[in-house]
Formats: sequence, C-alpha cells, structure tokens
Amino acid sequence: MVRQGVTEAPPKTPFILGFECAGIVEAVADDVDNFKVGDRVVALPDHRAWAELVPVSAKYVYSVPETMPLQGQAVCALLQNIGGVTVVGIASKNKHDDIKTSWWQVDKVSPLRLYEDNKGIIGFNLRRLLHHQPGGHERVRLVVEAVYKLWQGGVAKAHIDSTYALEDVTDAMAKMHERRNIGKLLLDLSMDPRPKPTTPAKIKKEENEEGEKEGDKENKEIEKDEESKVETKAKE
Repeated sequence: MVRQGVTEAPPKTPFILGFECAGIVEAVADDVDNFKVGDRVVALPDHRAWAELVPVSAKYVYSVPETMPLQGQAVCALLQNIGGVTVVGIASKNKHDDIKTSWWQVDKVSPLRLYEDNKGIIGFNLRRLLHHQPGGHERVRLVVEAVYKLWQGGVAKAHIDSTYALEDVTDAMAKMHERRNIGKLLLDLSMDPRPKPTTPAKIKKEENEEGEKEGDKENKEIEKDEESKVETKAKE
C-alpha cells in the first residue's frame, strides 16, 4: 500500500521502503544502555528498513531470543490454540485451498449477519499505533514479549513463503502485488541476486554490440594496412 501511495500521508518520494527488519546491532548512541554492539535484534522503523544499515530509535528495537532465528523474527506470527482468542483474516480466493490445509477455517462474512449479531470488523494499523499514538510503543513491546513466550512454547509459528536478495526486491513486490504469496516474503542481504532471464531484445542488443566491436576491429586492421602501404611507398 505504501509502495502504491494509497496510505494516508505517504512519505514524499524518493524514500526507502520497509517497516520491519532483523539483524545485528552495528552501533549505539551514547544515551542507549539497553542494547550493545553485536546484539541480535528486530526493529520496526517508520519505513527505511530495506537497507544494509538502518537507523532506528531504541524504543522501536527488540532483543531476539538466542534460540530464535532472525529470519523467523521479522515476520508476523501465526497464533493457534490460544484460549479466548479468535483470529479472523481475509485472503484472495486463489489462496483458500492453501488456507484449508492449515489450522485456519474458511468462512464467509455477511454484513447483514454482523448487523444482526451486533458485531463488527475493524482494521488494525500497527505502524500508526507504534509511531503516532501516545504510549503505542510500550503496548507493542508488551505484545512482542508475549509473542516470544508463545514462540518458545511452540504456540506461535512463522510462515515464510519465499526469500529474495535485496537486489530482487522488484520480483518480491511483483509477487505480492499479484497476490501469489502464501505467507511472508523476506529480503536477505546475504543472498546473491537471481540470474535474470535473457530476453530477445537483450540478445539483439548484445549481438549489435558484438557486431560493432568486430566492425571497429576490421576498420583498425584496414587502417593499419593502409599505413603500412603508405610507409612502404615512402621508403621506395
């Protein structure tokens, strides 16, 4: 949504996308005493997460348990078997078969039924709660700590669809835009970019460039022969 500019008050372009990242602390400010260089952390910056180095306020950074992989941290956990909690989500029709094979149940939501039962559906914007609502970062920290405990107990699990190199972010975005992913898409800075398929236009361009090089080589050889002839004639 941010990439398409459909969110409320989107950042002015150009800017770096990305709302979540995980990695190793490279440096800390003098007034930060709860993190140190080398700590494994996850961070929720207000954009700018898709980069090699990400400056983030300490209140939006969370230590990662030693037994938890960083790749599994920078995702939304799927919660199951939690008493008194009902999680409702929506998905494209082409994903329903995948959802049916998991713990989710596929149900239709009727606006009229919601009205008759005095129920409603609301949206939740983590970024707004975290960065723009008073006390939001404190609430999110409590939730993150609770999710860690659920993960350690085997209740919360991460579902990752696929992982891309940072250079392949356009491919990842295309997959998300076309709603082909079942789970989270990750960008891994340690990965090498995928080889790009050679298109007919690219082949033709390379052939033209090769032809130009051969032509230049032949012209130079002709010029060299002409110079030799002139030099021989001059000697005679």
